[in-house]
Amino acid sequence: MGGDVRCRLLITECLDGATNMALDEAVLLFGWPTPTLRFYSWSPPCLSIGYSQVVVNDVELEACRRLGIDLVRRPTGGGAILHDAELTYCVVAPEDHPAVSGSILESYRRISRALVAAMRQLGLAPQVAPTPAKNQAATSACFHNPSAHEVMVAGRKLVGSAQCRREGMVLQHGSLLLDLDPIRALQVLKPPQGQDHLAWAETFRKRAICLREALGRCVPFQEAAHAVARGFEDALGLELEAAELSPEEWELARRLRREKYACDGWNMAR
Repeated sequence: MGGDVRCRLLITECLDGATNMALDEAVLLFGWPTPTLRFYSWSPPCLSIGYSQVVVNDVELEACRRLGIDLVRRPTGGGAILHDAELTYCVVAPEDHPAVSGSILESYRRISRALVAAMRQLGLAPQVAPTPAKNQAATSACFHNPSAHEVMVAGRKLVGSAQCRREGMVLQHGSLLLDLDPIRALQVLKPPQGQDHLAWAETFRKRAICLREALGRCVPFQEAAHAVARGFEDALGLELEAAELSPEEWELARRLRREKYACDGWNMAR
């Protein structure tokens, strides 16, 4: 990879969904000329929905309230994810940076190489999902179906990713499942027509996989973060430099949280 290969590496504390999304957008709006890679987790557990999802069609709002699960709309697309036992990554870079340049699929393919390298670091034999068939049944859950170039193990989806582009910048989110309870993951979503939650969970169980099941052991957040960081270094030639969010990024994130991501006007807009 030619040019500047530096990349900020941020590992932030466990935060609520509105703050996590606000921080990612703040990094995007600052438009750093070098990429930023952020790792984080969520507390309390949070259901994030894709930019274009319709809440009333897809989400069991009463179940979210009853279980104490937050709800936030992402700036990126894709399906809904219950963020609980996972490592979430966020990559932000200028559109013309070699790590993400080209079409959306080209940048997906490139980042997938980094994720595949990371899973090999952990001792797995990952595959990259092919372009899905046009007649693939739609579902509200991100991990029910793999998109093109997403990472799979044993034919089941392990990492879900989504992307958006604004102001000449790329932002890609991804969720690496450390553990998975299919019934819990789906109880806050409305099942496909003609199915109940138990039948849907059984199908979901065959299509998604977590690191605990894939490796036969629990993988701590820090171990997963180290592997993904190495994957980005090895596959994309980046030099990761530990950093912290700037005071200006935090200030913008607090405003975005207050005025956008913590508001029903954004989260319930569709």
